[in-house]
Amino acid sequence: MTRLTLEAQRQQVADQYKVVAHLAAVIAELYGDQVEITQAGSMDSLLPMRGRRSHELMDQLGDILNAHDAADDERDGWTGVVFEAARVMYPLGHNATTIGEADHG
Repeated sequence: MTRLTLEAQRQQVADQYKVVAHLAAVIAELYGDQVEITQAGSMDSLLPMRGRRSHELMDQLGDILNAHDAADDERDGWTGVVFEAARVMYPLGHNATTIGEADHG
């Protein structure tokens, strides 16, 4: 492999950050749309799966922000209650049972 110049490395990393920012914006738009779909009652039968998946994503994105010391209580404080409710309603792990699944089976 050819050794890249410092300038080439810098440009590649900057381009990668652009891709990360682009993907994050697309994800934000996608999940923003999911708020309305979920509140409208569409796909209620999928709530347990969607609850676990969104909980996983919240944890992953939270870990990314925490790794960059980017969490801000003033901006993000409201999310704490949502994280706590997700841990109760849609616990993660291979042995986890959600409230909905416990009620039906």
